[in-house]
Amino acid sequence: MKTEGLLAVNRGLKTRKCKKRCRKCCRANLETHANCGVFLHPSRRKRRILPMSNKARVLKHLQALSIPCEVYEHPAVFTMEECLALPYAAPDVTFCKNILLCNRQQTAFYLYVTLPDKPFRTADTSKLLHSSRLSFAPSECLPTMLGLESGSLSPLGLWFDEEKRIQLVFDHDVKREGRIAFHPCDNTATVVFAQEVFWTQVVPTLGHEPIWL
Repeated sequence: MKTEGLLAVNRGLKTRKCKKRCRKCCRANLETHANCGVFLHPSRRKRRILPMSNKARVLKHLQALSIPCEVYEHPAVFTMEECLALPYAAPDVTFCKNILLCNRQQTAFYLYVTLPDKPFRTADTSKLLHSSRLSFAPSECLPTMLGLESGSLSPLGLWFDEEKRIQLVFDHDVKREGRIAFHPCDNTATVVFAQEVFWTQVVPTLGHEPIWL
């Protein structure tokens, strides 16, 4: 399984004005300057560690848990039609539609995972969940609650739900095929699990007991 490492970037630091020309130092840094400002050699520069992408964090976590899966990278996809057109979208792979819902007061949140071609009505889902009328959660909830962008929502993102505010809800029909697929919180990749692996090895680590509809 592919994972991304931390990216490190060197940043040059100008320190002081020297009393004489130090061309050797300049050549080492591929710099030229009129009054010979001294720069640290690259080996002595400070390193700035860039944060991991959400995709890298998810894949690293899967690797750390030794969870078997297939990882496919592809151009960004934004619709279910684009997902189903991917070359590895085999008949035995269930691609899921992930919907973030909340009540009017925004005190209860639900991640509803269902089939892309299944009719969905918030009123029906509200009754099944015994909740006041639910609606689609505001777009700003994704970055503030999970650190995700639009189009990257996935049950795997609940690893980032530190306050455990989002209730996980599954449609029973997502289990009907042999495998199941989700984005690793990034729409430029897809992770495919065997159904048994996802339910027995992934879901228990999400920290949310799922509700079944």
